[in-house]
Amino acid sequence: AWACGHRRGSCRTRETNMKALIWPILFLAGFGGVAAMQLVSGDEGTCGEPLLDTAAPEIPPAPSFEARTISGETVRFPDDFRGKTVLLNFWATWCPPCRAKVPDLVKTYNSYQGRGFEVLAVTLDGARRVSQDSVREFATSQNMKWSQVYDEAEAIATKYHVHAIPAAFLVDGDTGQVLAHGHDLHGQRLEDLLGKRLKNLP
Repeated sequence: AWACGHRRGSCRTRETNMKALIWPILFLAGFGGVAAMQLVSGDEGTCGEPLLDTAAPEIPPAPSFEARTISGETVRFPDDFRGKTVLLNFWATWCPPCRAKVPDLVKTYNSYQGRGFEVLAVTLDGARRVSQDSVREFATSQNMKWSQVYDEAEAIATKYHVHAIPAAFLVDGDTGQVLAHGHDLHGQRLEDLLGKRLKNLP
C-alpha cells in the first residue's frame, strides 16, 4: 500500500526498516541506478530522496509498456511518442507534494507542448481506491490535458522501481533514453532541460 509523507516532499510505500536498507542495493543491481531511493527508517510518512538525480550515458533505456488510459485509449510507451520528448510522471491525487507540482507542470506543458513536449501520467490512485472518475474530475479541474494511466499503474511503477512519489522521468521518445529523472523534475529545472533540448532539435 502507498503512504503519503509531508516531511521531505514526497510520498512512499510503507516499508520495513530492513527493506529500507536492502532497497538501494537491489535497485542499483536491477536498473543501473536510474533513480535509486534512500528510504529512511522511522514512522510512516518519512520519504526517500534520489541518490542519483542526473542523466548519465550508462543509464539504460526506459522500460517499455502498454496500458490503457482513463479515456479508454491504448498507449504504448515510448513507441507512441516518437519525435517527442516526454515526461513520464508518477503521481496521485491523494499526494500533497504531487498536487503542489501540478500548476508548474501545467504551465510547462502549455508552453512546450507545441514544440515537441508531451506528458504521460501514471496515477497511483487505484492503490487507495480512488476512482478513475475522481482522477478525471481532478485532472479536468486543474487543466491537466495529458493522458493518465490508471489500471496498470502499480505494475509500471514496479517496472521503473518507483517507491516514492512524485517521481518523473524525461525520456527521448525516439530512443527511449532517460534524459533526466527525479522527484524535482518540474518547474524551472524541467523548463531549463526542455529549453536546451528542444533548441537543439531540427
